[in-house]
Amino acid sequence: MKAPECPVARHAAARPADAALAFQGRRWSWRDLDEEVTAAEQHVRPGGRNVLVAHNTPETVFRLFAAARRRAWTVVIHPGLAAPEARARMAQSQVGAPAAGPAVVVFTSGTTGTPRGAILSTRALQASAAASAQVLGTDAGSRWLCNLPLCHVGGLAMLWRVLHDGAFLELHPRFDPRMTAAALQHDGITHASLVGTTLLRLLDGTPVWQHALRAVLVGGGPARPDVVTRARAAGVPVRLTYGLTEGCSQVTTQRAPRGLDAGLPLPGTTVRIVDDAGSPAATGGIELRGPTLFDGYLDDPRATAAAHHDGWLRTGDVGSLDAEGRLTVHCRRTDLVLRGGENVYPAEVEAVLLAHPAVQDAAVLPEEHARLGQVPVALVVAGADEAVLRAWCADRLARFKVPERFRFVAALPRTALGKLDRAALRGLAGGPSG
Repeated sequence: MKAPECPVARHAAARPADAALAFQGRRWSWRDLDEEVTAAEQHVRPGGRNVLVAHNTPETVFRLFAAARRRAWTVVIHPGLAAPEARARMAQSQVGAPAAGPAVVVFTSGTTGTPRGAILSTRALQASAAASAQVLGTDAGSRWLCNLPLCHVGGLAMLWRVLHDGAFLELHPRFDPRMTAAALQHDGITHASLVGTTLLRLLDGTPVWQHALRAVLVGGGPARPDVVTRARAAGVPVRLTYGLTEGCSQVTTQRAPRGLDAGLPLPGTTVRIVDDAGSPAATGGIELRGPTLFDGYLDDPRATAAAHHDGWLRTGDVGSLDAEGRLTVHCRRTDLVLRGGENVYPAEVEAVLLAHPAVQDAAVLPEEHARLGQVPVALVVAGADEAVLRAWCADRLARFKVPERFRFVAALPRTALGKLDRAALRGLAGGPSG
């Protein structure tokens, strides 16, 4: 029996023939989707933890919505994990153990440590979708393109946005620049989400942007200013956004495609900046509270307690707010370089390096230093030598921000979402300085 609050069943009753989902030439109406979700319910263990290897396929969508309808938990597993990693996630998930209330468990990216399972309640996902709709102006006529992994919060949040509005979703198995460009040109797509690296790959294909496109959310880390400027000049309505798994993805979003900040908080979400003592600060730790916060980490009360305090979530990111309350994200707290008492934000130095015409990619990391505590070091994919890049930085940055040393590499490691993999980068950087 279908839960009366099931959005799939509600949309199927109200608009049965309207398009709901498309994948590789196949289409499902809301009535079709309701039937698929009903069939998928047989694979759901009510009241338990259901593990789902979340490929970007319609079957993943059916299973996720079926579990929500049956008020069960779904622990999503990245399909690209090696066998030992997958076994570890499954063991950590304790398949079949009792669980209160419907939720999705998403493992954090693990770029700064061991991945943890963040518990995202259906209530929080619905609150995020409702707030996002207010900011983006989405409705049943919206058409979303999803090429983000459904095993990550960005893809999952998009599913719940579509579900909230009764909108249409075109699902791709992965990001492919030609496939994405074709969808944006011919399929009437109104909204999409990308990260900086996929936006750049799309721009290099010089697609023709159609007038139907109303917003392209770009997040997943600090965006390159030159890429954002280039995209907007090409007619792409880029709206920068900041989010994290523990906040059900979207936390702040630009209200219009201009500027390089991450925008204002979503309705119902409050963001503040504090120093290490928890006092208000101009630049410091980003904390937030609101109805979209996660319930905690899977079977890890110590980590949950460390992340929460007095109703606020410690994000682990460093940022600042302007007079209007718009957020600028500087870096992860663990990536901040504390050089002799001066703060060096990697994103700022990376932006300067990336502006050099011979630099294809760049990352800046903290490195231990005997006298200064830490110094910034740069890993670069470039066709210029160190002297050239050092002079370039010295002309554009304060002396303490110029990298202590440069290391040239063939490529920089990135996560499945295209974000710099900071944990892997530390292994490339080498040992301490002076």
